[in-house]
Amino acid sequence: MYLNLGKNLEEVKNFLSEIKQLWDKTESLFENEPHKFAGDIRELKAFLKNEFQRYEDARKSGTPPEKSGLEGAPLLYAVITDDKESIDYLLKLIEGEEAFVVKIGADGAVWGTGTYEQLDYRWSFAVINLLENIFNGNYNDKEFPKHSPSYKSTSISNRCKIAVIGDWGAGYNWLSSPPNKDVANSVNKMSPDIVIHLGDVYYAGTSEEEMNNLVNIFPKGSHGTYALNSNHEMYSIAIPYFKAVSEPPFGYQDNTSYFALENDNWIIACLDTAFFAPVEKMFLTGSLGKDSVQIPFFKGLINKAKTENKDIIIMTHHNGMEGKGISDSTEIWDEITSILKEENFEGRVFWEWGHAHCAYTCNPINNIFGRCIGHGAIPWGKGSDFYIGKGSNLNWFEDKTQKEEDSTLLMNGFMILELDGTKITETFYDQRGNKSITLINGK
Repeated sequence: MYLNLGKNLEEVKNFLSEIKQLWDKTESLFENEPHKFAGDIRELKAFLKNEFQRYEDARKSGTPPEKSGLEGAPLLYAVITDDKESIDYLLKLIEGEEAFVVKIGADGAVWGTGTYEQLDYRWSFAVINLLENIFNGNYNDKEFPKHSPSYKSTSISNRCKIAVIGDWGAGYNWLSSPPNKDVANSVNKMSPDIVIHLGDVYYAGTSEEEMNNLVNIFPKGSHGTYALNSNHEMYSIAIPYFKAVSEPPFGYQDNTSYFALENDNWIIACLDTAFFAPVEKMFLTGSLGKDSVQIPFFKGLINKAKTENKDIIIMTHHNGMEGKGISDSTEIWDEITSILKEENFEGRVFWEWGHAHCAYTCNPINNIFGRCIGHGAIPWGKGSDFYIGKGSNLNWFEDKTQKEEDSTLLMNGFMILELDGTKITETFYDQRGNKSITLINGK
């Protein structure tokens, strides 16, 4: 399926009816044959209920939720539970019959009904894909593509320019001048050696979306173009994603979603935190997979770095820290830092992630420098999490506004990572190619 709806109310109602039918069918099958499911449909429903309740509390109080959570969840939960009052209210928002004041959540999420905002009903398409795959047992049978026996880390120059872009795959047809198109144009002007996408092709990483919103328009590196897997790609079991990364302009990562780049001073470990994430949480919380081949792969890279006195750059889709840069706030932080500790790695670690649609940098924790580069496309604003001072571990966040006369939305953008011997230079740029901050770290 592919979603191509405007705001025609009848089309929207038909779409929502399809979601309800599919949910009922899936729920019924789970009650009779739960062994056919990779996750627990009851846990998924409880997860959606919690998301809905956060939205309801926020609506009644007039204060947006602190965390964005699952986009589109309020309408989705109202539909599957036949909450007609909430459905009618949300449909009136879609039609513009009810006034809605756009508000910014603590984490920068935009609580509005526009395209790619939190209450955009099209996010429900991701759930339709998820439910179809759950119903058909496709998540049970998913197989994680592994490297060929001859695979080795890709060698890169000791002086190298890498463009890092996160959460960019929104396509170019949602605005007359979309910010992700500005990002691509700005990156191309900088002629990077390598370009890496940290993941997310919207709404659900379908074949058509991967082709139109990523493959055909993503900026290219002169020596390689790469892409990570993400929660949105997993709504289509990442099958279109794996096809995309096996073909030009990609095709450099051995048809897998985990890979490494290496020179005399650095190892860049690119890891898949989406494939093994829990289905019943909509793949929102990252994981490397308890027994996945990624664990020995990552440990091997760490030990190679120790032996050869190299530092490590980690790239993942899921964020290691939340907006305030607090280290104990995500499960993937615990996974990755426990492996680094287990392997007694004492070198520098720069961890770059997306998933959160914002941009910030963190003070180092145990020699780990966290950077969020998730502002490639999705609208975002300055939430209350973004400040420097007591209670925050941030040392920078993007605060340039899209328009001088309107401070609601902040700039989208990307990062240029430059390696020069043991020195690493990280420069954040806004979507128009203007420099926001440069961070330099050398031995």
